[in-house]
Amino acid sequence: MTWLAVQLTAPGALVDAVSDCFDAAGAEAVLLLDGGDEAILEPAPGETPIWPEARIQALLPVSCDIASLRAALGGVFDEARQPFPGCDVDFVAEPDTDDGSEPAWRQHAVNRCFNDKLWIVPKGEGRELVGAVVELDPGLAFGTGSHPTTSMCLAALAEQELTDRRVLDFGCGSGILALAALKLGAKAVLACDHDPQALLATRDNAQYNNIPEDSLELVSSLGMHPPVDLLVANVLANPLIELAPSLISYVREGGMIVLSGLLVDQAESVALAYPGVEFEPTRVEGEWAALVGRLS
Repeated sequence: MTWLAVQLTAPGALVDAVSDCFDAAGAEAVLLLDGGDEAILEPAPGETPIWPEARIQALLPVSCDIASLRAALGGVFDEARQPFPGCDVDFVAEPDTDDGSEPAWRQHAVNRCFNDKLWIVPKGEGRELVGAVVELDPGLAFGTGSHPTTSMCLAALAEQELTDRRVLDFGCGSGILALAALKLGAKAVLACDHDPQALLATRDNAQYNNIPEDSLELVSSLGMHPPVDLLVANVLANPLIELAPSLISYVREGGMIVLSGLLVDQAESVALAYPGVEFEPTRVEGEWAALVGRLS
């Protein structure tokens, strides 16, 4: 199959608006890259996912009205009072193959089922699936489930009975864990992240996945909130240790805690910071670890 490959360079603050233009034009995929052609798919926990400038690439059907797309993109830059750099357009052939290989843009896409009931798939591929389905863009900047720390959290969530439960997703990023909890039956999720881009990504992904607005609360810091039945925090070891007393205070007695973003040799130190939690054996995937436990 042949596509139009369109790309341009934009300030980080305009990435969402430019991506929206591509989506409105019928993009099959939108990919973000830095100057060195490194795709932003799922950075290690704690890394900054958006650069001051990013190259944005999109695959569009050949029937796309390029003149209208250029006008829409120019409007985004004009509104931000930024010079429009223009965009490059080329044809890309993605021939069908018999060997099962995927087009290049899908090589990093996640298409996986956790515990036979939670699906994480690229946008547009969840219509025929049965169960809890979260659809995310393969070029997503804040996390698609491909990193071991995220996949271990997703597996842990899929093992819990979340129907009518309250969940706190601390360091929500793309919102993948918050959305997974809601799709698995959670009554309400509080998603917290200090990065405003992460909160925007979570909101946009929630809208795409038809999450009711009143079931998801987005906050940049934790204030006074009712205790939750489950806390999931996929961040870094040091914040998990430093914030342990605060994070525990948000979990009801008997509630579950899922902690990730840890290297294997950091798991013991993190577990010791949560003396009131009875942890299961440490989960390990490669060099990464996750802790799952219950607050006594």
